[in-house]
Amino acid sequence: MDDHGVHQVRSIELDLLVQLFDQASDVAFFAKDACGRYVAVNDSLVRRHGLKNKADAIGKRPRDFCPGDFGLVPSEQDEKILRTGRPLIDHLEMQWHRPHEPVWCLTTKLPILAPSGEVLGIVGFSRDARSPVESHEIPVEFATALEYFEQHLSEIGTPSALATRSKISLQKLARLTKRLFGLTPSQLITKTRIATASRLLFESTHPISEIALASGFYDPMIYRRDEGIGKANYIANIGVTINGGALKDDSGGPFIYKDEKGFRDISDGTSNTILVGERARANVTNDEVTWLGTPKSIGNGAHGKRCTGSAQYVINPVVQGTASVFSFSSMHVGGANFAFADGSVHFISETIEFGWHRTNRTLWGVFQKLAHREDGLVVGNWE
Repeated sequence: MDDHGVHQVRSIELDLLVQLFDQASDVAFFAKDACGRYVAVNDSLVRRHGLKNKADAIGKRPRDFCPGDFGLVPSEQDEKILRTGRPLIDHLEMQWHRPHEPVWCLTTKLPILAPSGEVLGIVGFSRDARSPVESHEIPVEFATALEYFEQHLSEIGTPSALATRSKISLQKLARLTKRLFGLTPSQLITKTRIATASRLLFESTHPISEIALASGFYDPMIYRRDEGIGKANYIANIGVTINGGALKDDSGGPFIYKDEKGFRDISDGTSNTILVGERARANVTNDEVTWLGTPKSIGNGAHGKRCTGSAQYVINPVVQGTASVFSFSSMHVGGANFAFADGSVHFISETIEFGWHRTNRTLWGVFQKLAHREDGLVVGNWE
């Protein structure tokens, strides 16, 4: 197929999508303009609202023919998406379904974007819950808790917290998430966070640390009462050298003091670059280890040493002092765990090729190459 043919396939007409979704009776498909008015709907949406034909919906908003919150809530959702350009994914809500009782649905709405980024409209669908569920079987508090979680991903981190906010038992929570989403509560929490993080990584230029915070991928940890510093077992990779102890310099790692680096800056490839690694001990008070960004955790002093690691030193150094402060280490035999920028986790052996030099990169070993985000050196098969 030539380029023209590929372009034609990609530019599928909206009418064809409507014909496709006309075959799905459990899905209400729609497309809306920049004012939130329907420009296309499928047969299922028409039947659900008790309309005679598709023309009765075209040019109208949900609130124009749905009573009360059944019309107001989706119209407000549309206004927010059109204003912010942010999608709505698998949102649990109750929808009107004439002439029957209202039904629980999972709604997904995506903004239609112009090349300039302008929001031109919305396309989406609402599908019935995975298993038939009577309206009284799902507590309103559960739907409200899910909506709150979608807006505050860092506040609800466990199934127990979600169950508490939903005012139901853990057992009932597990049954509901399995019936509605086909997922366990933990899987639902993780999926929602990953979806948010993926969208932010793709759409925004925010630093990784901010995206992690916004999508709930951080550990609140346990704070020391005297300093308010959170404990952690993973530290940031600052690169290949500490440059004589100056943590504020760029040492080639993904994390730099008071600087912002994104995936676009990792030219060696995310699968070839260490993001964070384990730290089991440090030559600081009480052998505490903190995560980058906690109070007092940056700078040249002891706090800065607690939150960063460098490939200037071997994994699990035998000697204490500076080596233990800036190295990666673990309680595992023979190595430590590292998370790479592509999201993969690898156990790196203490015997990995090691060759450090402050300026001569030709002397670097595989460990040093993996610690640098843009050295341009070939890593090869190191596992």
